[in-house]
Amino acid sequence: LPLPGAPGLGDAWPQKRTIYDYVLGYKFSLKDAAETSVRFPSLCDSLYDSPYEAQLWAVFDSNKRLLTYGDYYAAPKKLSPGEYHVRLQVRHENPEVLHKLRHMPLLLILTLDK
Repeated sequence: LPLPGAPGLGDAWPQKRTIYDYVLGYKFSLKDAAETSVRFPSLCDSLYDSPYEAQLWAVFDSNKRLLTYGDYYAAPKKLSPGEYHVRLQVRHENPEVLHKLRHMPLLLILTLDK
């Protein structure tokens, strides 16, 4: 389930453009080791025509150590059993558009060891 997020302070660009950050957090746990891929289907339907400035995510372990990160396409990462936290950052000019993402699901693709 997504943890609450909020649009961050925006970056000022030329022509008085402001790009806002929105950070969402997700938690998951693994009982067995698995090759794990992180996906956000709501954001992955259009790469070059995306309305968002950027999408970046990172996976941290229970000690807050960065394990892997990615954007649109990412290679699977082998994760050991344990608790994990995914942080997703999305950027857009309109904070209201970002706020609509607050319930966006995370899709984990797991390939278990044989």
